[in-house]
Amino acid sequence: MKATAAIPRCPRCHAGLGPHEAYCTDCGAPVAGEAGRVDVSVIPVAQGLGGTFGCQSCGAQVACEPGQRGYRCVWCDSSYVVESPAGKSAVPSPDYVLPFSVDERRAAEAFQRWLGTGLFRPGDLRRRARLGQVRGVYLPFWLFGCRTETTWSASIGEHYWATETYTTTDSKGRRVTRTRRVQRTEWFPLSGRYHRRYADVPVSAAAGLPQDQATAIGPFPLESKRPYRAGYLAGWMAEDPSTGRDAAWPTARDEVLGREGRGLAGHMPGDTHRELRHTTSYHEVTADLALLPVWIHPYRFGDKVHVFLVNGATGKAWGTAPVSWPRVAAAVLLGAAALASLIGLVAWLTR
Repeated sequence: MKATAAIPRCPRCHAGLGPHEAYCTDCGAPVAGEAGRVDVSVIPVAQGLGGTFGCQSCGAQVACEPGQRGYRCVWCDSSYVVESPAGKSAVPSPDYVLPFSVDERRAAEAFQRWLGTGLFRPGDLRRRARLGQVRGVYLPFWLFGCRTETTWSASIGEHYWATETYTTTDSKGRRVTRTRRVQRTEWFPLSGRYHRRYADVPVSAAAGLPQDQATAIGPFPLESKRPYRAGYLAGWMAEDPSTGRDAAWPTARDEVLGREGRGLAGHMPGDTHRELRHTTSYHEVTADLALLPVWIHPYRFGDKVHVFLVNGATGKAWGTAPVSWPRVAAAVLLGAAALASLIGLVAWLTR
């Protein structure tokens, strides 16, 4: 059975628009009447079973891939979002979506700029890199929240100034006694408790996006996320999570623990501290599923495939690149020559 979800969308960046908005809140483009409205058909298909469904506009069969949520008909460009019938799938529905605000042109320009940077990349990288299909994809992330309780102990240092007497030799070679002010530190033990709440700690749930790569193109402006509606996916590919909440929690917990340590360091009294130790417990853990925008640029250099990623909300980029070992060798030799010259100069000056 066909259900239609239509939302107003920006004609420039395709971000979803609220009712009666005259300008896009993401890119500022003016919105005239219904010009930005895009229809997306919601097709109830059991997730993970693959198969096909018939295009509602032209009748063509559209292949349904396991783990993919958004589709476009190659014949008439109609947009579809595949949803599981209630109770028919263990794959959770998204809670939030962060709309694209970086278009394909900006993502492609970022890739071209990036190709021309890097000291140890091959000189012909820009010419020989063969760009694959550029895809804008909504990738799944778990957004964790929790309340922490931490017990800590540390040595707290308080600085103070003291006057000390010392003996030295003056310009005439005579031994003289002088005084000077020096900073010293008094240390004392302290312990306490620390409470904090965390929200929207993102963990990649996409099989093709390791957490370190997700971190490299982050952060995402999660304060701009919106409640999920199928219409946001019109014209975009979208993936279902391949990592469950329980499997993603340890990654989020490690991130929270790192933030807790940094927060504690700034919370310490006194002028300085050392030997900070803490034990943290986690309470009221929540996890929302969000679809976040990423541009994926696979490219081939020689016989190896590399990947270039662009944050679809901020434009921040990251990628893997081949290494020119002749350039690395030349840099090592140049550094060795410079070091040898410096040693020779020092030896000549100290003769």
